[in-house]
Amino acid sequence: MTLLIAVILVAASGLVPIGSMQTVAGSGPGFPGDPRFAGDGGPATQARLARPAQVSADPHGGFYIADSSNQRIRYVDYHGRIDTAAGNGRQGDCGDDGMAWDLCLSLPHGVLVLPGGGYAIADTFNHKLRVVDGDGHMRTVASPADGLREPVSVQPARDGGLLVSDAGAQRVLHYRDGRVTPVAGSGKKGFAGDGDKATDAELSAPADAVAYRDGIAIADGSNCRVRFVDAAGRIDTLAGSGDPGYCLGAAAAFKTPEPAPDDAARGIDARGDVDPRTAWIGVPGHLAAAGDDLYVVDVLDNSVRELHDGRLTTIAGGSARPGFTGEAGLGRSTGLAWPSGLSVFGPGRLLVTDPGNDRVRLLRLS
Repeated sequence: MTLLIAVILVAASGLVPIGSMQTVAGSGPGFPGDPRFAGDGGPATQARLARPAQVSADPHGGFYIADSSNQRIRYVDYHGRIDTAAGNGRQGDCGDDGMAWDLCLSLPHGVLVLPGGGYAIADTFNHKLRVVDGDGHMRTVASPADGLREPVSVQPARDGGLLVSDAGAQRVLHYRDGRVTPVAGSGKKGFAGDGDKATDAELSAPADAVAYRDGIAIADGSNCRVRFVDAAGRIDTLAGSGDPGYCLGAAAAFKTPEPAPDDAARGIDARGDVDPRTAWIGVPGHLAAAGDDLYVVDVLDNSVRELHDGRLTTIAGGSARPGFTGEAGLGRSTGLAWPSGLSVFGPGRLLVTDPGNDRVRLLRLS
């Protein structure tokens, strides 16, 4: 039995405790001089990843990984075997129309499985949105001519289009049928606009945007907040105090502020949860919505947070110091290193990318 199947079956059996986290892809950073790319055709847990960013589960029990520093999109199938799906390993732009594995990518941060087959890629430093069809043919569907600068994530929109978060353009964009329109952000970097029209608001390096409840949740990265655009197109803060004493300098330096926020502020007090609008969020990364629950990767706090019934809880990690504490530990005692991507992977499970540890982890929620 392969490792991925074993992990899934054991988790489903209830033998693995809630909050457990296990590696399902990547073997760790290795040693100086080791190759950063290896393992295609073999078990995913023995493969080498290099700064995996977004992850996206498919309906067949597999998942795609934006293996950003390897300039590739990798795919792990139901049997736990990994292969390259897109990118030839060379950083750059060597064409817009061809087989995905023959073309170049440039630090791709985003990947999304498409419902009709194939997947989309946020090709970050080529400043493009790409689509790969079910036969492996890749084409560019949006580019700088459409306002893209540094697209870092791609998520499904409710109308069948795509939500693209662009950290360079300071905007969340909507793509459908060849047309790109703004959803949030005026293009000016900063924090402003709560209570007003989302397209007039200021964002700061938005990392992700997902359909949530009747609107869109946005990981407003360097503003250290999660914001929400309602059905009427108005924006407000959903979670994160954005306290400048903790946020602005820390986000710029990409390290936990000194003194670090206490456990209560980080959602790991005795009760386990805090008011989301007063809670400290370091740098929110990718998001995942499951019903009325919203999951947030906190890159700076090395944690995964859950917004449930109006309370924010740390459910995995939560250490100011990035690290790796091994396999099968409980989530809040598990070391993460600048976690980035999230994807729902069946009922009660999340895939979490752990780029500082060059791994993809499986977090059991229930």
